[in-house]
Amino acid sequence: MATNAGAEDAGTTPPGRPGRGPAAPRWPVVLSVLALVGFFGWTAVVPPGGIEATVGGGVISTVTAAVAGVACLRAGRRTAGADRAGWSLLGAGMFCWAAANVVWQSYVLRHIYPVPFPSGTDAGFLSLVPLSVAGVFALARLGRSGIRVLLDGVIITGSLLVVSWVTVLGPTFEVPGQSAFAQAVALAYPIGDVAIASMVFVVLGRSERRNRAALGLVGLGMLGLAIADSGFAYLSQSGQWSTGTFANVGWIVGFMLVAHGARRARAAPTAANERLASVWLALPYLPLAVAVVSAVALEIIHGSVGTVVLVLVTLLVMFVVARQIVALRDNVVLTRDLQKMVVDLQQREEQLRFLAFHDPLTGLANRALFQDRLAQALLVRLRTPAPLAVLYIDLDGFKDINDRLGHAAGDTVLVRVADQLNTCTRSGDTAARLGGDEFALLLDSVPLPGVIAIAERIVRTLGQDIVIDAQTARPAASVGVAFHETGDTPAGDLLRRADLAMYAAKLQGKSRYVVYEPHLRDGIATVHPARPSG
Repeated sequence: MATNAGAEDAGTTPPGRPGRGPAAPRWPVVLSVLALVGFFGWTAVVPPGGIEATVGGGVISTVTAAVAGVACLRAGRRTAGADRAGWSLLGAGMFCWAAANVVWQSYVLRHIYPVPFPSGTDAGFLSLVPLSVAGVFALARLGRSGIRVLLDGVIITGSLLVVSWVTVLGPTFEVPGQSAFAQAVALAYPIGDVAIASMVFVVLGRSERRNRAALGLVGLGMLGLAIADSGFAYLSQSGQWSTGTFANVGWIVGFMLVAHGARRARAAPTAANERLASVWLALPYLPLAVAVVSAVALEIIHGSVGTVVLVLVTLLVMFVVARQIVALRDNVVLTRDLQKMVVDLQQREEQLRFLAFHDPLTGLANRALFQDRLAQALLVRLRTPAPLAVLYIDLDGFKDINDRLGHAAGDTVLVRVADQLNTCTRSGDTAARLGGDEFALLLDSVPLPGVIAIAERIVRTLGQDIVIDAQTARPAASVGVAFHETGDTPAGDLLRRADLAMYAAKLQGKSRYVVYEPHLRDGIATVHPARPSG
């Protein structure tokens, strides 16, 4: 016998951890701690600057990158859909960095130092950037707000680059004798890492709640990688690089945090949180303000902001304008969606109100609406006397129609009867289906002769044949008529009188109407058969 035990085991919640999904693996924690301890131990016993220190630090950095890659891929296996794609892309980025570092260490082992720059290793290192950005966006599930979030990330990245260029990168990359391509590749490292870190933190406030802890750790890890790459670029350009510096620590810690973020990945689906806090709405403009202040300070101190800063600030202004346009478009779309939602809700409310007071098969008023209108009409009669009559209608032989032709044909007969009742009354009168094959009419301000004429018309009309699928049905009707008398007559009493008159019509041969008289309670009735048409 097929069971779903496997599916149940996959989503089992461990004891003591309600709602957090399967227990996260602990091996990334152990390996990361061992890597960090091993690095500090290695640098403590090996002289800095030598090949042993360089290779040792490189091996430990490669191991932590690989650990992060494996952790991300395992997180992808624990999840599904966009989450699986996101963690897989992050894992691929970690492995690209690890593979490039292995090639870089091979140059060192072959005493090819300094390592050629730019070289094929740079393609592997830089592949981390697009893969990580794509992975983070897949994990965030941003939907329609993705373009605005992307622009937020670009604005933050550009702003941080302006600040970084004014303070560190600008003086560092003004090194003579280096080709423009080499400078561009060297600059791509801090730019890429700042872009990743910026994207992660921008996306963090708009992501699903279950991914926030994981993305927060990934963001911290990317920030560590950004600091390490910027430090490596600065120390390499100034000739001060050696293993054991904070750059190595930044790489190791960065990959450790990414591994821990992957460890916190959750497979249990939760609803996305679309509410944007004010801090996240203002987030792109805070670094932008710092960038503008830095550019102004550079202009005041040196008399010129320089070409790079001028280009970056110009691009930032363009991206801010683009973001405002996108935000305006999103507001227009949101307003349109809200208006459509309001219209849909109003239509649904009207539909529910209709269903609450009308019969779903025939569309006539139901018993609740009929009794309410009858009660209102009786209240009016307390102040303004006017004729008021109730007709109670019961179909004769309807059970035979159901048994002979089927319930679908019976429903068709009920709908036809409802249509015929509407043709026999005025627009201001109320026709209702009380239940089963019982109907009622409320005739307001119709004099006695008019009520009698309507009763006769109903008996005559409902006595005609109805053809259904080449078969004939004749739903004859017995009608009881009750008139409102002067005084306070409860609605239930008036309806009961019409019911008694209808029952008297059935006892006297059916297919006729009876007007209620007080002595009907004693079994004496005046029976009025329908006059033949014409």
